[in-house]
Amino acid sequence: MRGERNRVPFNVGVAPVYRGYRVAYRLRDAAGSVAVMRVSGADLTTWLPGEYQLDEQVALPAGLATGGYVLDVAVLDPTEDEPAIDLAIEGRRDDGWYAVSEVTVSR
Repeated sequence: MRGERNRVPFNVGVAPVYRGYRVAYRLRDAAGSVAVMRVSGADLTTWLPGEYQLDEQVALPAGLATGGYVLDVAVLDPTEDEPAIDLAIEGRRDDGWYAVSEVTVSR
């Protein structure tokens, strides 16, 4: 039509995060207490929207009790150890962490 321009969306969701958010993992024991927490070395500023898989080894403390644990994940604020970003997955807990799996620690 005469006088109309083609409209293009301004933001189509392809920008990475610009702050130094950190991916973190933790194990919760049967009582719900945090037994171990580790921060990944992943650089989220290089990630574009989409699915990503992290393959990392997490060292557990020598004195960690054997048994079942819940594995949680969160994206932490750059300056605090608090979850800062809601993820597009199920399992969000009231504290902002996401329960993603169950693991068994054995000797």
